[in-house]
Amino acid sequence: MAVDASLELCRTQTERLAGPIAERRLTIINAAIAAQPRLVTFYASPMTIWGTIDREFAERNEQSGTGRNTEITVEGVEFGSLLDKHGTPWFTKIDIGGADAFTFRKGASGMFGEDAPGEWITRDQAVRAYRRIFFKYRVAGDFSPLRRNRVTKPLAQALSILMGGPWWYDTHAPSQLGRLKPGRVT
Repeated sequence: MAVDASLELCRTQTERLAGPIAERRLTIINAAIAAQPRLVTFYASPMTIWGTIDREFAERNEQSGTGRNTEITVEGVEFGSLLDKHGTPWFTKIDIGGADAFTFRKGASGMFGEDAPGEWITRDQAVRAYRRIFFKYRVAGDFSPLRRNRVTKPLAQALSILMGGPWWYDTHAPSQLGRLKPGRVT
């Protein structure tokens, strides 16, 4: 299952992946993951990976130099309703920038279980990695005091570059044994 609010991206991938779709191995859904099923505003960015339904994220992205967003009205769907309709997928691609807080809150433990291949890291290792990330966010991230002040904003931008920013993190759900599947942590 793939879910994206970008109609253009969904059309392109539907053509490109016509075989798996015809074989019913893939479903592409043109919608935005939202807290409630309703029409939502999607802020499409010229840099397609920065599209979001969160106005604050959209404004932050514009201020970071991604270009002017285009407001598009799209269908908003609850993640759980997609699972009800399509079943639990083996794999899924969902771009939920800004929608993380309500997407996985209700009884979710993540999309991958212990059968995911590769090594797992301990909870303590993950916490140490995240401490570094959140320290960087506090000092020079999008919502740091330095970045919010127009006088010190250039300093925050310089610190961000020196510290290897921008940063993002991606981990998989904790397993029953308290181990975590590592994602990219920068």
